Amino acid sequence: AAPQQFQSLMSALQACGHSVTVLTGTDNVPPTQQDWQEKCNYLTSLGCGQCWDELVVLSHPPNGDIAPLKAKWLAKHGVDLFIDNDQDNADAAIAAGIPLVLVPWASKQK
Repeated sequence: AAPQQFQSLMSALQACGHSVTVLTGTDNVPPTQQDWQEKCNYLTSLGCGQCWDELVVLSHPPNGDIAPLKAKWLAKHGVDLFIDNDQDNADAAIAAGIPLVLVPWASKQK
């Protein structure tokens, strides 16, 4: 919803020594290299091609809930800050013990 602001935020986090991961999903099981490349191309088209360290594409069933999958990944990798545009994903992250969870005001869902 706000690629310029997120590019600035992600770049600032990197400049301070933090690792930035983009965590997204696909309904392809398992995710393919093409899925990853399409997500990468999309981020690049938004001006966010150089401001992340890792792009993770999780697989979920069609019309399935990705929230528990994201929460599990976040907890497993010891994430300190999670920003998402979906309140269900944020709620799952909070339940998984992620210390700081933000849902931007320009959220696309709830």
